[in-house]
Amino acid sequence: MTTCSYDNQTCYKLKTVPMISEIDFDSGYSTGGQNLTIHGYGFQSGDIEVEIDGVMCEVTKYDRYSVSCNTGASNVTDPEITEYVGQHGARMKWINNSDTEEWESIWNHATSENVIEQLALTLEGLPNHETYSYYMYSGYFKAPATTNYRFYVAGDNWVRFSFANVSDNKSALITQAIPDSMYSPNLRQYYRNDSNEHISDWHALEEGGNYYFEVYHYQYGGDGHVSVGVEIE
Repeated sequence: MTTCSYDNQTCYKLKTVPMISEIDFDSGYSTGGQNLTIHGYGFQSGDIEVEIDGVMCEVTKYDRYSVSCNTGASNVTDPEITEYVGQHGARMKWINNSDTEEWESIWNHATSENVIEQLALTLEGLPNHETYSYYMYSGYFKAPATTNYRFYVAGDNWVRFSFANVSDNKSALITQAIPDSMYSPNLRQYYRNDSNEHISDWHALEEGGNYYFEVYHYQYGGDGHVSVGVEIE
């Protein structure tokens, strides 16, 4: 079955979008032969290719969390440097706690001394979070078209997703827009074979509107993760 983007400009039979968190080197040899490893998530496609400045990098191995390749020779003396601007990002706050306090109590007593805050460029958290870690993501979803949207969450151990379906209005926040999610074994595992499918209702959003969201993630121990997806009708 062929799937197309909301504006019908991009169609594909299967599309895997990896998340990149780190690249081993930011420079290399023009003669090639350098082994490069890209880290992140979602590299398990059997049809994966890597290209660097127009030259193919021969894939030597890959798994869910990384892909390695040998760079090819290039005769480019003045490479074209292109900056890729991704999403504007979301605010991520993190607390590493030594006990199992309820998350509401943790954030109510959070201070600048015990909270680490940084920009999150994706609504996915890589596995292996610290034990008893609390994460909060907040930001705005900008609707690319006037149509209906619904959201998905997957997480381990616990995730809460809240969403405001009125543009630029935090007070319209719907707490638990998706029922609290527990124990999705894998990142991006939005569908389950039990009652724990965590999908929101459809929301009618306006093109260009900015819709506030909050995602809370609590990791008890082991390989924790969180991911949020969106479907456009």
